[in-house]
Amino acid sequence: MGVFPEDEEISMSKLSRYWIAEGFLKAVSGKSLEKIAKEYLKDLIGRNLVLRNTRRKWGEKSCHIHDLLRDLCLREAEKERFYYTAADNVAISGFPPMSQARSLMMWNVGQKLSPLNMSLLRIVKTTQDKTDPVEVLSDEALFDEVLSGHADQLVNSRFLQIGLREGNVSLYLTAPTDFWYMPRIRHVEIGKLRLPDPPNDQDDIVLGNLQSLGLVEDFKCSEQVVKKIPNIKELVFYNLGEPDDEMYCFSNLDCLTKLESLDCMFIGKSVINFPHSLKRLVLRKTRWSYWRQDILDKVGVLPHLQELRLYKGNLENESSHFPCIECLHLDELEELQEIPLDFAEIPTLREIYVNECSDSAVFSAKRISEEHEDYYGEGALQVRIRLGSDNEAGLGLESLDSPNFRVKRVS
Repeated sequence: MGVFPEDEEISMSKLSRYWIAEGFLKAVSGKSLEKIAKEYLKDLIGRNLVLRNTRRKWGEKSCHIHDLLRDLCLREAEKERFYYTAADNVAISGFPPMSQARSLMMWNVGQKLSPLNMSLLRIVKTTQDKTDPVEVLSDEALFDEVLSGHADQLVNSRFLQIGLREGNVSLYLTAPTDFWYMPRIRHVEIGKLRLPDPPNDQDDIVLGNLQSLGLVEDFKCSEQVVKKIPNIKELVFYNLGEPDDEMYCFSNLDCLTKLESLDCMFIGKSVINFPHSLKRLVLRKTRWSYWRQDILDKVGVLPHLQELRLYKGNLENESSHFPCIECLHLDELEELQEIPLDFAEIPTLREIYVNECSDSAVFSAKRISEEHEDYYGEGALQVRIRLGSDNEAGLGLESLDSPNFRVKRVS
């Protein structure tokens, strides 16, 4: 953990993925590697070697280590030659020999990776900022350096995390066809990724280990793609194509039978079928699109859905029963006038987050809170309200605040 910058908030899920990709964990019968990683992390937290953060980073649980422990890690790692930490001003060409390196983690890089031997790399994590005065790579050039030029060297890679930014804006990275020749890849996290169609002549190559993929721009869920990623568990895609565009094949999404988390934005009238395996669903709306009632009806009957997040749009879905939902997150639903009162009758519901929605939506959340308390007891449901500039100050919304119904105005 000493490789992370000082005071860095470390995503717990990403840390687990790093451990797995490195091969630090041994398989145990009846347990997934992800579950084993969670147990190790819980043990480290229990020993106060890793400190759990009280707030979440980007909605994820995060942690950090004490500065003194980080310094100890760096000293011991240097002594054992476990990893090498370079100063910000050191050129990649000046790195020590890396023929045995299994991880490459670089922050705010402005240099090409071509001098490196990457034949044994399992983790590639690099970000580039185009505001840096040092020469940086274009999207195609970056992938040329990391993938196209070294595809034969990255066959052992398990974790690929690349970001290209211009200020606070993520830029597109276009993957070459070589992407589909990485059978051991387990996690792909790229700011904005455009995927090529899989090659027609390699039907026998399957990315069977791939568990997470995102953020894909203009994702096509063709039958060919579904066959390539049969075990995917987490998928993030934003599709902003024409409203009548059927090329994305969203009806095939239900063929991804192991998908547990889906974060998506799309426009249009395409038929979309959600897999029943979903536990977490994030639906994002643009100002050009809307959530059709048939989509929300399909969401409401997903048998394993525990978390639903809606960004923009509306929620008019009293007929669906959300059989085991635990968390409902409503973010900037400007058109939402009332949260369906049926949510008060759901016994599994534990959290409702309402962020910058209408005043009437806030009052309806209060009614749901009170009725849920009547059904299932005090404290069974926690509601968090964030008021925005459009919420009237004179309506007494802040006065609704209580231990189980927290109200906070955005400054």
